[in-house]
Amino acid sequence: MLLISTSNGWNYGDDIIREGVLRLLKVPSTWPTGWLNRCETQRGAHQWEVQRNFSLDKVMPSVTAFMEAGTPGWGERLQETYSAVSLGKVPAFIVGVAGTGPGARLRKLAPYIRAASARDSQALKMLRSTGLEAKKFFDPALHAGWNLREKDLGILNYRAKGGNGKHTSEDDRVYKTLYLQHKELINCVTVHEVTELPFARKLFPEVPIVFCADYIGFKHLYERCRLYIGGRIHGALSAVANGGQAHLMYRAPKKSVVADLETACRKNLGWSPIYLSGVTSKLKIEEPQFNRGHLKEFLEEDFRKHQEFALRNGAPWLERTAIE
Repeated sequence: MLLISTSNGWNYGDDIIREGVLRLLKVPSTWPTGWLNRCETQRGAHQWEVQRNFSLDKVMPSVTAFMEAGTPGWGERLQETYSAVSLGKVPAFIVGVAGTGPGARLRKLAPYIRAASARDSQALKMLRSTGLEAKKFFDPALHAGWNLREKDLGILNYRAKGGNGKHTSEDDRVYKTLYLQHKELINCVTVHEVTELPFARKLFPEVPIVFCADYIGFKHLYERCRLYIGGRIHGALSAVANGGQAHLMYRAPKKSVVADLETACRKNLGWSPIYLSGVTSKLKIEEPQFNRGHLKEFLEEDFRKHQEFALRNGAPWLERTAIE
């Protein structure tokens, strides 16, 4: 069994990161998995509660690998899991992580880590500080098994907490102004958290508001996105992964994940499908005009290199199939 540290049904970004990591590691859909489903509590930003419907002691004899699926807050409240994985000498895969992580607490797990990769410089520095051979790649969410669809939607992705964890009337004014300025390009407004629905309905009474309890609904929507405007990193990356253009307004430090992608695209392609700014109504927004074929090849090259690095030391599911 593959034990996965992730969250499900709480944060759309976590779901598509997990999909991307599973594809990078070539985990078969038939391979048995157990999830440590982490949910953010109300005590503050990135305070996590680990939930599971099984006893860790009872399942560990069946665990053949452990995977950290790149989600934020990784390493928090997972010391019991790290200890169990280390005690059982279970191979571990820390793939596509961001932020500071557990720091020195990861050292007990380090001897059993077969692959360690980061999606920002902060995580890369932390991983290397524990003696791991780590590399930085793009966000695994870009590789979440997207399906080609007609690009017929302009999406305004409203974020009630504005990227700094607080709901402000100033941010609401920015979103409303952007909608009024570009409403001929916008077909719907999305919210990634159910608590944002009342704010969105009040701000945009004249436009369809979309919330999907199942992340697959969001995936299908963003696969049709030609133009994204909003405050969610993984809304923007979803649009870009599908050949759309994205304008991301963000304040938090983890915006470096997007800044790195923007810089790499400009360096290698001569242009970028993603634009990063603060929360501002002064955006120059036009219909996307760029070579989607070149972008697809660029992202496929990142996938190939990341996969090759992550699997260079093998994985249990590559040694035999789940159903024989």
